[in-house]
Amino acid sequence: MIFNRLEIITLVDNYPYDKRTTSEFGYSLLISYKNHQILFNTGYSNIFLKNAKKLACDLNNVTEIIISHKHKSHSGGLPHLLRILKDESTFIIDNNYFEEYQNNNNYNNKGNIKTNNMIKKYFKKHNVTYIKSGSTYYKDDIYFFLPNDRSEKNYAPSKFNIRNAMAMVIDTRKGLFLFFGAAHSRLSMILDWIEKRFPNRKIEMAFGGINVNFDRERDMEILSNSLERVHIKHFELSHCSDKKVFEYLKNYVDNVYFNGTGKILTFHDVN
Repeated sequence: MIFNRLEIITLVDNYPYDKRTTSEFGYSLLISYKNHQILFNTGYSNIFLKNAKKLACDLNNVTEIIISHKHKSHSGGLPHLLRILKDESTFIIDNNYFEEYQNNNNYNNKGNIKTNNMIKKYFKKHNVTYIKSGSTYYKDDIYFFLPNDRSEKNYAPSKFNIRNAMAMVIDTRKGLFLFFGAAHSRLSMILDWIEKRFPNRKIEMAFGGINVNFDRERDMEILSNSLERVHIKHFELSHCSDKKVFEYLKNYVDNVYFNGTGKILTFHDVN
C-alpha cells in the first residue's frame, strides 16, 4: 500500500484526546507515509495495542518499529507487541540499545535483563536495523539522528540525562516532520543537526516530549539559541511535558499544542 498522505495517529500519550482511548505515562505513534507504516515507540504497557483496536489500526501492517530509547515509557509495550506480531517488520533501534548503564539499578535489575533477553530472542525472527551515532539516511526521505555525547558514556540515565535518544525526520514537500521520544535538554542537539543537514528548511511539525531543567542556565541558553535559529511552525508537545515547557516554547514556535491519546493528524500533498 502506498500512502498519498502523511498521517500521524497517537496511540498513547500522557494526555487524553479521544474519549474511546486510554492514556498512560507513555508514548506511541503510528505514522503512515508513502509505503511505510511506522510504529514510533510502544508506550509503557500494552495499552497502545488496546487503543490501536479502538482506533481500527491494524498493527500487523506495520513496516518499521522504532524504539527511540529504552526508557520503559517508550519501550515497555515492546514485549507485548512481539508476542502477537505476525508479519515481518524491521525494528530500528540504536546501536547500543542493549548496553547496560553503570551504577543504575533501574536499568541493571533482573527484570530488565530478563526483558532484554526476551527481546533479543524475538529479534532473531525479524529484521533489525541498528542506528549508529550521527546522521543516517534510511530510505524514502526518512532520516535518523542519534546524538553522540561521549561525556555521558559512564553516566546513569536520569530524567535530564538521556544517552542516545534517537530522533526521526521525514523530509516532505511541505517541510520537515520531526519525531522524538523525550529530547529533554538534548533537543538543542537535534535542532543543530537539522540546521546543518537541512539548511534553510523549516520544521512543519515536531512531535515529542521535553522535560528541561530550567535551573540549568547554560543548557537553557543553548536550547533557546537553537530554537531561535531553527524555525518550527507547529509543535505537538507530548509525554513528560508540562505547562511550564508549553509556555516556554510559545516564545519560539508559531503554534504549540498538547498532543493527546487518539489524536489523528493528516497532511495531504506531501510527496
